[in-house]
Amino acid sequence: MLQNEFEERTKLSVTAEEYVKIDALYMACGDIDKNEFCKKYMTFEGRLDLMHMIERELNHKHQMYHRLKKEMAEAVEEEELHKLEMADFLLAEAAMLMGGSQTAKRLREKAVELIGEAAVVRMKISHDYDLWQEDKEYILRNMK
Repeated sequence: MLQNEFEERTKLSVTAEEYVKIDALYMACGDIDKNEFCKKYMTFEGRLDLMHMIERELNHKHQMYHRLKKEMAEAVEEEELHKLEMADFLLAEAAMLMGGSQTAKRLREKAVELIGEAAVVRMKISHDYDLWQEDKEYILRNMK
């Protein structure tokens, strides 16, 4: 709603600074008709109703935020699980090939891109795959 629309509906004359606050209140109420907002704005009881509308809108947005946050966390967790499964597959394929082959090295590199070198070395150890020179060098670099 524009300032002149507000002034026409309420028969009030407000400054630009006052209207900025009124417009913020209007926007915070959510999906409210301009006429209904102006009518409520004109009375004390109406302004209380507007405050309750804002509170409900805030609660709704708060609930949506938490739901979306939970969904995002679940999606990230699912993606991480998928990366682990894919890396596990790549390392199993590399283990069946000769350790020095270019294909095996590329498979290991892709697994490292997915989950990191530390996780790759851990996974190889846990599956009892042969440790290659790259794995041994990683272990030695990180021993302290």
